Amino acid sequence: MKLKQRILLMLVLALGLALVVVSCRGRARRPLSRLTLSTSLLDFGRTITEQQFFVTKGDMVDTVDTFWEISSGIPFWADVDPTSGTLKPYSDTNYVRVRVGRLGVGPGRTTAELVFSTSSGAGLVPEDTLVLSVEKSCDLLGDDFNEGNASGWNASGLVRTQNDGGYVTLKPNSPVEPGRLVRPVADLTVPCVITARFRHALQEATDSRYGILLEDSRPENALYFAVNVDENTNYSFHQFRNSAWKTHRSGKTNLISTRAGDWNILRLELYEADQKIYARGFAGIASLPLFDDVELGSDLEFTKAGIRSDEYTIDADWYCGVQR
Repeated sequence: MKLKQRILLMLVLALGLALVVVSCRGRARRPLSRLTLSTSLLDFGRTITEQQFFVTKGDMVDTVDTFWEISSGIPFWADVDPTSGTLKPYSDTNYVRVRVGRLGVGPGRTTAELVFSTSSGAGLVPEDTLVLSVEKSCDLLGDDFNEGNASGWNASGLVRTQNDGGYVTLKPNSPVEPGRLVRPVADLTVPCVITARFRHALQEATDSRYGILLEDSRPENALYFAVNVDENTNYSFHQFRNSAWKTHRSGKTNLISTRAGDWNILRLELYEADQKIYARGFAGIASLPLFDDVELGSDLEFTKAGIRSDEYTIDADWYCGVQR
């Protein structure tokens, strides 16, 4: 073999060896996952309430147990079981069941991202994610204020306009009497849930309230689910009857923002137990109620539902009442 051929062959071999070394080093640096999810999306649409997926070993082959858990992202409207598990060496599989509810979820599509982590010497290490998706339409009091289409609603004591963002803006006519925007609900039955999302666009007082309104067929029995938005973030559940106010439940919460422009979600649920009607209220996306077990009169016949505001302007992004 001639000298030039030998030199060329040596260069080719050296280049090939260098590529092998670089490739091996690249593979060594590539992080190996400890778990793999069978899907990256569970879409429940408008009707599905339960699905399942499974967790398996990833591309890291070892001879030890792998502990995993959902470290964050479980929304209030989903029940995940189990939320953690242990994968035995090699080909072990853990099945996970997910059930969803649509109480307090706004119209349209709502998603949440679950983060799956594994344990290591340094703590939990995120490995993979799974997106949950649900849809809901308003089948009882449905009205999407995003488009300003508040048809069928009656305004009392307030000025209703549509702002540049497409929201319906409500401003009371008087700082003394609350403004109300209500709609007849002939088919409102118990159990039910009524949800609204608000923000105060212009704060005109330090002690104002806005919230969800339920009205009995007799005006003197008007029921209010009202959240006092002041510097102390007070909430309260009121009933107006026989020309007098009665406070059923009140307290403080850190789930409500008092800053102008921040959205706040309120939810009022009515349910029946032992042939009695009870109310409970929620704020934000919390799974624990602000109040519960508030007994209401069994003779109440709700014929109107809506939103109320007094002393400052609010935007209503959406409002929805949905039977369970």
